[in-house]
Amino acid sequence: MGSPPGFDDLPPRLRERVARIVDVGATRAIARCVDFEFTRYRIAVAAPADLVDEERDTIDLVRAVIRCALRVRLATAWPERVFDGNHAEMIVDVRPRAPGTGGDSGDDPDGDGGDGTDDCNVPKVGVWFEALPAYVAGRYRKLVRGLSQTVFHCRPCRGRGRRRGGPCDNCGGTGVLAAESVEDFVRPPIQTALGALKSAFHGSGREDVDVRMLGEGRPFVVSLASPRRRSLDAEAVAACVAEASAGRVEVSGLRVVTRADMSRITTEHGGKVYRVLVRRVDGGDLPTDAALRVRELTGAVLSQRTPRRVGRRADLVRERTLRDVSVEESHRAALVLRVATDPGLYVKEMVSGDEGRTVPSITALLGVPCVCAELDVLRVDAPTAS
Repeated sequence: MGSPPGFDDLPPRLRERVARIVDVGATRAIARCVDFEFTRYRIAVAAPADLVDEERDTIDLVRAVIRCALRVRLATAWPERVFDGNHAEMIVDVRPRAPGTGGDSGDDPDGDGGDGTDDCNVPKVGVWFEALPAYVAGRYRKLVRGLSQTVFHCRPCRGRGRRRGGPCDNCGGTGVLAAESVEDFVRPPIQTALGALKSAFHGSGREDVDVRMLGEGRPFVVSLASPRRRSLDAEAVAACVAEASAGRVEVSGLRVVTRADMSRITTEHGGKVYRVLVRRVDGGDLPTDAALRVRELTGAVLSQRTPRRVGRRADLVRERTLRDVSVEESHRAALVLRVATDPGLYVKEMVSGDEGRTVPSITALLGVPCVCAELDVLRVDAPTAS
């Protein structure tokens, strides 16, 4: 194999050292890659610190030659992997050390900063594998009420469980307002499956604690930091979620996606379909023609001021369309509606009117105070392609 591009342009005093750095770096990278699963990688190279007094062009040339030679060596050793500078899953970070420095350095996360020898003629080369984040997408179904989507910290005590020297009255000293969440059951098995150090749960919108998420489920993404694996046994993870939640939460469609996919899934929203149980606040009978009246809301454009119960959104008036309102069941004291809406429409306030903050509303239409007694999400549509 010939010399790598630029090698003959190096100062003669550096050529042997660069060749040895490449040899040691490639050998260590090949030996240690068995700890990681990846298909696309890029290479980062730091110039030895003792070259700091060299001309900048010389330092840049040293780094370029080392990187090019490593790329050739690793491509031969890893035929199943692809060098990809733009979409890498792994960074192979090679850091030559100055002659005479210790090989076992505390800045090596694996505790093996050198080449494993005490031969002063063999350069000390630190090799790190930096796994870039991975993203797992899917849909979850929440089959019971009383589960929040993510950990629901108590706001008055800021999740600490104590306030003014004693247990927080708002959360009973637990620091959370819902004992369990969908995140508690979904995120850990995905993190374990990919061997990640940390993870975070991101939903495509969210439903309230007292709302079930039925149908095909709500899209979500789990982002994973420093994953050692990239493949996912979707069926095994789904089984873990179902077992840990005692059947209360299900996941489907699990797959590894790109960062761009994550952004689209979690920020772009499609329409939704709900099942809504409507009752009078006082428990009395609804007007006899209630079913006919509520159907008139199909196609209505609602002006909704941010509900009083929502404390973390700007106080704005938003217009959303009720695409369809149909009556599934009609009783003297209750209506069961199937409602299709624009994304972002507040369904509970569509029923109650929120003391005039939502116009029109079922309360205003029927002339009696009404409440959304139960709410289920039946469908969350994928965002419409632009």
